[in-house]
This record gives sequence, C-alpha cells and structure tokens, in this order.
Amino acid sequence: MKQVKFLMLALIMLMGVGFTSCMNGENDTTVRRDVFAKTHSYMGVTWFEDEYGFEYYPSAASMATMKTYGFDPISNDMVYLIFQYDSATQPVTENTKSLKDLQLLYATELDATVESVAEKGDSNDSIAKAPIRNLQGTISLSNGIYEYKPFMFDENTLMLQIDYFMGIDGLLSHYFTLVHYPNEPTEENTIKLYLRHNNGKDTSTSYTSVNYSGQYPFLFYKAFNLGKLDGSINENTKIIIEVQENNTNIDLESEQTKTKTYTVQIKAKE
Repeated sequence: MKQVKFLMLALIMLMGVGFTSCMNGENDTTVRRDVFAKTHSYMGVTWFEDEYGFEYYPSAASMATMKTYGFDPISNDMVYLIFQYDSATQPVTENTKSLKDLQLLYATELDATVESVAEKGDSNDSIAKAPIRNLQGTISLSNGIYEYKPFMFDENTLMLQIDYFMGIDGLLSHYFTLVHYPNEPTEENTIKLYLRHNNGKDTSTSYTSVNYSGQYPFLFYKAFNLGKLDGSINENTKIIIEVQENNTNIDLESEQTKTKTYTVQIKAKE
C-alpha cells in the first residue's frame, strides 16, 4: 500500500511539472531541483542533508502532504526528493549552507535490506529468485549520457543503481537484500556482500527498471546501510559485491546467467 501511494504521487508530480511549466513566465523565480539525501530528525523537526553537507528543510505543509502518501522516513534513511523554492527570497551563493521552507513535490525512501548471516542457510539468509541485468552501465537522456555504477554516499551508505527485468504489472514485486557472511574468510580490510533479487510473481522481461527510473526512482536506486553489518568499517575497507547477471532472461540456472563482482572503496569521513 505504501508503494502504491508513491506511484500515485509520482503521477501527480509528473502532471504538475507539465502544468507549471506552461504557467511559468520569463520572470518566474521558482527553482525546481532534485536531490539524494540522508534524513535527520531532532525535537520534531525533520530535514535532509546531501553528500556535501548541504541541508534541506521542507515546509511543514508539504511534509504533511508527503506523509499522506506514505513518506515518513526516520533518521539515517536515504531519500530522493523533488522540491521547489523561490530564488528571489532564498538566493543561493557559494556560502549558502541550507534551504528552508521548501515545497516538496515528490519524496521516496530508498533504503533496502542488509542482513548479517552467521551461516549460510540460516533463517535470515536471503535466497535470490532471479538475476539482475547489471549494476553498471549507461542511460541515454535528452541532455546526454548518464553513467551509473555502485558508489558510497557516505562512510556507511552504499548506493546501488540496479538494472533488472520487470513488467508494468510487477512494479511493486521486486525486493533486494545485501547479505554478509561475517564468518566467511576474506582478505584483510575487505567485506564481501551478496546481492539477492526477489522478483516475487513478476516473470516479465518486457521492461527494465531503467525504463522506469525517471518516474519511479525507488525501483532503480537502492541504498544499503552498511553500518548494520558485523565488524568494523573504515576508510581502508574495500567492498566486493557479488551478483548474478543475465541480460537475456530471468532464469538463475540459464547458461546466460553469470556471476560478476563489483568493487567499491569506502568513502572517508570528512
């Protein structure tokens, strides 16, 4: 139900973009932006901070509206926001550290599950039902080519942009888990993680998550809090992500399904 509300909100937001673009005149000072950010809450106040430390404070009214659509993140949740503000009243300079009273137009949480599993086969071990297509590639946009790959948002948050097969009726069927086996031998300062893809009842290969990444970002972008893992993580830690990939079908046993690894370096805390 929560993600169904997000789909409704996305459609409303997209309709609103088209409408306001027709209404805005040449002297309009409204600025519309989007951002990936971490959630912070204190004394009843919620705000968001991007990877550069810039802070975003939503208006109480727009935050309340987003909550009616199921958006209610807690501290340290990763989110994707589309918002607008008046640059006439809040000019941004190189010294600006925050924006206040923002009107949220779209907001969705991106956090996915991280499991630390003592032994393979334990009750919290996650089993993949389908491969993915890839974690690294390019997307053709109207203004150029966007290259995506795994990266660290901060010292604890791993961001994955996951391309996988899906159908239009299966938008809400897919779940991802990063599994860590702390007892598995690895090289020093190395953590190996296994990405598991559960596609539910969606067996379609008609579309991919990239096709819907603009309308429904939570399908393509996933955030994983590595701070939940057993063991210490520092700026010297190397993350190895093992996945099962297949660009042709969704059969894990298919000869086209291959094991691939991606490597990411932990981001040093600033």
